[in-house]
Amino acid sequence: MRSGGERRGTLARHRKACLVAAAEKTASDKKIACLRVRSNIIRDRAHGFYERLGFANVKHPKFSRRRYNHKSESTCSQPIAPDLSSSYRYSPLRSFPVKTRDRLAVTSWPFRTLIDSPTNRQRDATVPGIDLKEFPALIVEKFGVHNINPLSDHFHSSDPLTSIPFVRRSRKAGSHVVDLGLSGKQFYSSDAAARTEAVEFGRKWIDI
Repeated sequence: MRSGGERRGTLARHRKACLVAAAEKTASDKKIACLRVRSNIIRDRAHGFYERLGFANVKHPKFSRRRYNHKSESTCSQPIAPDLSSSYRYSPLRSFPVKTRDRLAVTSWPFRTLIDSPTNRQRDATVPGIDLKEFPALIVEKFGVHNINPLSDHFHSSDPLTSIPFVRRSRKAGSHVVDLGLSGKQFYSSDAAARTEAVEFGRKWIDI
């Protein structure tokens, strides 16, 4: 179980804004006219975050770009955003849920015998099963916990499009994914090839 408060709270937004500000400064120093970010089409909150920082959608909903205030040719049409320092304090912030259950998240591992998935080797076919998209509502109903940690083996696929029903059902249940368990790979291995394999595996899940 893990806390989901930081990811959704002011501290997380502050950190992300700081990263954007640092990227903007680096790009400006190098006389780079535009900064482009990629965001999954189903991530409405991320879209809103970037738009508040001055990004604008270009050509495709997954892509945005931003203009810089220096002498450089640019095809960007969006003016530079307001100074981030007016919206975010560049000092340590504390944001932690007050309610006990808001500090918890439930992983899908204890429910491995029930979850139907072609990659779930722990599924017990002798008992009724559930699809992973039913998991968020189940945890809210049974435990009153609105944060979950699904495992990659419990998804039907790593294709972001196949996760859309899961995301929609999560939102409908008022649930949030605070972590994603990527099982079976060794990011910590002393073998460089094994680490590379793990990283490549992890990249497949970024948009989930």
